[in-house]
Amino acid sequence: MLTAEQYKLTANSCFLIHQDNPWDKRSMNKNVSEILEIEGSGEDLDILLNDYKYYCEQTNKDMSITRVDSEEQGKRDLLLKNGFQMVEISYKISCRRDQINNTGSPQGEFTTKCNSQELFSLANDMFSHGRFAEDPMIGKDISNIRYRYWISDMLEGSCKRIFMKKKGVLVGFMFYEQYENEVSLKLGGVDRKFAHLVPRFWSHVLSSFGMETTINTVISATNTPVLNLYTHFGFKIYQALMGYHKHYTVEKEL
Repeated sequence: MLTAEQYKLTANSCFLIHQDNPWDKRSMNKNVSEILEIEGSGEDLDILLNDYKYYCEQTNKDMSITRVDSEEQGKRDLLLKNGFQMVEISYKISCRRDQINNTGSPQGEFTTKCNSQELFSLANDMFSHGRFAEDPMIGKDISNIRYRYWISDMLEGSCKRIFMKKKGVLVGFMFYEQYENEVSLKLGGVDRKFAHLVPRFWSHVLSSFGMETTINTVISATNTPVLNLYTHFGFKIYQALMGYHKHYTVEKEL
């Protein structure tokens, strides 16, 4: 599993934490720096973003990415001022297991094991949403390669998983992480030919957790079917995140 070292820039009471993402270089052949946290505002934050730009230019980054709360207008304005463009909106959603609607004991072929090549084939062209798929300078094809590597990492790592089969053939999957009574759904999907089985599979996944478990996930605001699916089960949006990207290769060409 690839890991990333975090770096911190400071200016008076402001700070910016960022990391270089080796998994993006491996999957998309792009040197990507991600801003993980920004604290502060005004002139000091403007200085930090300029220092960060200098770091990215000196280390030959292709692009920078970050997400900020939709309510933090000051940070959003400064990102735009410093050459970032908004490319996507994501929702953080959550629900306690004992408050989830429309779950029962769905029947089906559910398992925790699958053939990796069958999984890669299923997921190969499944995803049309997400921070990279919705960036017009990257697009769905390259983004799906990234998803393929991410799935491979989760399959080989400690991430928990549930699979659904139809007559022995893999048609759905869900990867998630759990710490005590907190679950984070990482990535899931169902073969388009079996879209009618999506509620059944999600019902099985959600009903597999204890009643005191809080289930969280992040979804694209443009992924209407998935947003409606989670609304059907009673999930609530508790934060909207605005995704910003800056492409340094474009600046070099200009």
